[in-house]
Formats: sequence, structure tokens, C-alpha cells
Amino acid sequence: MADDKTQPEDPRRQALLRLEGSRARLRAQLLDLPGPGEAASARDGLSHRLQVLWRALRRRLQGSPMASLAMNSVQGWWQRHPLRAGSELLVHELNIGVAPALRRHPVRVLALAAAAGALVIWLRPWRWPLLRSQLRPLPRRLGHWLFAQLSHAPLQTLLTALLASLAGRAAQEPEEQAHPAQAPADRSTGP
Repeated sequence: MADDKTQPEDPRRQALLRLEGSRARLRAQLLDLPGPGEAASARDGLSHRLQVLWRALRRRLQGSPMASLAMNSVQGWWQRHPLRAGSELLVHELNIGVAPALRRHPVRVLALAAAAGALVIWLRPWRWPLLRSQLRPLPRRLGHWLFAQLSHAPLQTLLTALLASLAGRAAQEPEEQAHPAQAPADRSTGP
């Protein structure tokens, strides 16, 4: 009799397993998830690390309207940038070709980085006359460019929205100070 009860459950269990597998395949196709062999390289890749860093930065700066606006602008700029596809391809190829060699020889990589740093310090490129002549007018040029940006409508709209947001916050703060929130009921400090 125990066999009679398990037989009807076996087709149900098999159907549920097939359904679960089908859903997993659909999810993988829709989300473009890496396969089992690609998962480790995708997780260790530079682009994945940058995405994680970007998300953490967005979470940390979430309350600031100016930071949120700047982050959205940078993200939109990068999404439309013509070099985006090429740089993502380059990062992918570096992860496949160079990263394993770097992992196999970490001491050599550290020695090369130290040698490159010592070479830069020894050469002192910031003191070269040609480079100094190019860098000297840079602050003035940057100031002129920033001032010229004020004549563009998108920046004027951005500044107006920012000032309105800051004024709204400033107006809310005195109201909050005038009507402080009720203190919570007495809580015990013990565990």
C-alpha cells in the first residue's frame, strides 16, 4: 500500500522538477546570466567589481540630491559613450588573458609596479618644460569653460532645480524643529 501512495507523487515530483528546470533556463536566458563555467570569471572580473563599487557608492550617496544628480548624469553619459563597447571588450579580454598570469606571478607584478613607480619618481615628468607649459594654463581654461557652461539651458535648469530642492529642505527643517517627534516609549536596555 505504501507503493500506491508514492506512485501518484512521483509524476508530480517529476513534473515539478521539470517545471523548476524550465523556469531556471528561462530566467538565465532573460537575465543573460553566465553559464556554470563562466560564473567564476564574471564574478572576478574588473567590470563586475566596478559595478559593485558603483552600486555601493550610489547607496551611500542616496540621500544627497546633488550626488544623486551627478551619479545619474555620469551613468547616462557612460551608457551613451562611444568608447563604452570597446572598453568593455578590452576589460573582458584582459580578464581572460592577463588576469590568470597576474594571479600566477603576484611577486613579479608587485616588482613591476614598484619599478614603474620608481621610474616615474626618478623621471619627474611634472617638471618637464613641455608638460608644464601644457598644464600651466589648465586652471584658467577650466574656469573659462565652467563659466561658459552657465549660459547653457540644461545647466541653468539643473542649478534651478538644485536651489529649489535646497530651499525646500531648508523650509522643512524649521518645521521639524518646531514640532519635534514624540519620543518613543521607555525601552529596556537589557538583552
